[in-house]
Amino acid sequence: MPWPRFSAEKITIANPDWTGQKFFATIDEIDFRVEVLPLLAHDIVNPSINLVNPSTDIERLKDNRNNGTFKFKQSNQPSTWNLKLGGISLAKGTVDVHDEVSKAEMNVVIDTLRSPACEYGTIRIAWGFPG
Repeated sequence: MPWPRFSAEKITIANPDWTGQKFFATIDEIDFRVEVLPLLAHDIVNPSINLVNPSTDIERLKDNRNNGTFKFKQSNQPSTWNLKLGGISLAKGTVDVHDEVSKAEMNVVIDTLRSPACEYGTIRIAWGFPG
């Protein structure tokens, strides 16, 4: 059975005004598929997700404000939906960390060795610390 495939390009998530960078996250391209039949049982099954040039900027100021804590409306009822993620492929991902509390400055480059996303839970990742 063919599975629906979704893709999007040039995705951005803005940072708060007080941060040093304009965006919290950017993704040049995302591609994923969803299995149809499990939706009938309220299961969202995503066998693989591919991210091209994902980038994240994580910042914390001396007063402990940070851009990595998200507040969502809480529900009194648990969700009737389940999310099952399979393999994740990251092509040239980067994570930048700027932490004024611990005085940490870090840039991490993540790449899944140019292999396609593995099915159901296995993630192969290589990383480097340039500089």
